[in-house]
Amino acid sequence: MRTHSYQISSILYDYEKYKESCVFGRIVKYEHIRNFLNKSAEQSLTEVNSIGSSYEGRKIHLIKIGTGKTKILLWSQMHGDESTSTRAILDLINFLTMSDENNQTRKDILDSVTLYIIPMLNPDGAEIFSRRNAQLIDINRDALSQQSPEAKILYKIKNEIKPHFAFNLHDQSSGYSAGMNYKSSAISLLAPPFNHQLEINEARSRAMKLIVSIYNGLSELIPGHIARYDDEFEPRAFGDNFIIDGVSTVLIEAGGWVDDPEREYVRKIYFTALLKSFLAISDNNYENEILENYYKIPENKEILFDLVLRNITIEKLDKQFTVDIAIKHETYFDIEQNKIYTKGLIADIGDLSTFFGYDEFDMFGYNLELPKFTNKNYLEVTEYHNKGILFVKKKIKYSNWIEQPINFYSTQKPSSKLDVDLPANFLLSTCNKIRYIVINGYLIDNYKSTRFIGNGIAYP
Repeated sequence: MRTHSYQISSILYDYEKYKESCVFGRIVKYEHIRNFLNKSAEQSLTEVNSIGSSYEGRKIHLIKIGTGKTKILLWSQMHGDESTSTRAILDLINFLTMSDENNQTRKDILDSVTLYIIPMLNPDGAEIFSRRNAQLIDINRDALSQQSPEAKILYKIKNEIKPHFAFNLHDQSSGYSAGMNYKSSAISLLAPPFNHQLEINEARSRAMKLIVSIYNGLSELIPGHIARYDDEFEPRAFGDNFIIDGVSTVLIEAGGWVDDPEREYVRKIYFTALLKSFLAISDNNYENEILENYYKIPENKEILFDLVLRNITIEKLDKQFTVDIAIKHETYFDIEQNKIYTKGLIADIGDLSTFFGYDEFDMFGYNLELPKFTNKNYLEVTEYHNKGILFVKKKIKYSNWIEQPINFYSTQKPSSKLDVDLPANFLLSTCNKIRYIVINGYLIDNYKSTRFIGNGIAYP
């Protein structure tokens, strides 16, 4: 009998063949799903139905695949700005509906389970890259009140299908690590509790064992990068309530990975997690897992930053001291540009020896300088940098973002001081020569010519 590891390895070898080309990156909208569903409607293995509409009238769809006794309900993009699972689901549907050397694995799954997939529960939020729906409601906090049509649809489908398992699919902050270390939590897992005492009933026990199986499978691929999500009981959340209703529910959260801002590599890992889940459920292999091993999975810890600069010398009041500076990038969606930009903020200053960065640099011997301003808007960016200028007075229409390593302002000078929660704009010099530029949280080596991947800010 072939093991799950063998089956998954064979499928991942051909992953690019299954990867859905109509979606790439974190912006996944209703039109992407509609185009995919139009293609899927031609597949004899899938059944696609509209199960209702969002608050703004966009259709919400349910895809049915498989003929097995065990029913599995999955929903994605409950939060409109969390799309990694949506992309992984489309890849998975492609895999399940193709025909190739992995046909036996498909048969193992589709003869044993029936999948009910809601690829996008919150199309209104997805349209504007927003966590919340058009009513500004967090759908995953609306399981009790059900003021949103999306929450009503999800509960109605759950009651109609009566699934044995459910998968609540999300994205989490890239700031989480898998335990107290530098390894990012690329995937975190949770069997939601059903009360504040975090007790275990039969439904939760099954979910916990299944998570152990997923963890073991993923550990062969990304060892040390899988975590257990915080299990605080949330009485308004769907996962917690589905467990109460006897549905074994698994929360999967996609997290960060080095040099993967669009979470395309994590998308592949997510695909693998779902595939492993279906295989373990298909042959009931998860039942052999030891329940206590669930608690051995490292907990999510929010100790990662995008950039950490260590041992920077700062002079203040004619005295010097040495600090670490951590920077985090907050994402903003520009509707007109249909693009995600970032604002790099100073997250912390001081002794950050218990924190880590996706990128870290030892700046021992470098002095921090605050940036300068100018109204000369005809120089090259490198000339500004050499002069210590990071803010240029120049009016920009129609955008808040500059796709260059410089900041613009039109009227009032923005703050250039160094402080927590303010934009990270400063220079690092040694022997009175500027070596490094930090512009909107992005680090640039002034001695090297490299392509800038990031953005500056256009202040009003």
